[in-house]
Amino acid sequence: MNYIRRYWNILTNIGTHPDMSYIDLKRIQMVNLIAILCLLPTLCFFILNIIDQRYLLSTINLSNTICSISVLFLQYDGKHNFAKAMLLVSNFIFFFFGCYVI
Repeated sequence: MNYIRRYWNILTNIGTHPDMSYIDLKRIQMVNLIAILCLLPTLCFFILNIIDQRYLLSTINLSNTICSISVLFLQYDGKHNFAKAMLLVSNFIFFFFGCYVI
């Protein structure tokens, strides 16, 4: 359990540093948390949609997974505002198109 907790803390603190304000720290951690929690379900849906031969939906899910990983890299680089905008816009677009493809 400590193994999981240690890596969870590492992932949620990507892009943070000790001299940040409390509000900025929590904002960055929240964006990281959303990106991390989007990774596993979208990757699973990608595989399930490939199996069900729904290639457009699987492409949307894979794109969402790639965007979530990109958000984590942007957070690591310190581009926090761009990461927040990318997470918001990409999730809106992918969920919107995913709704109409079904």
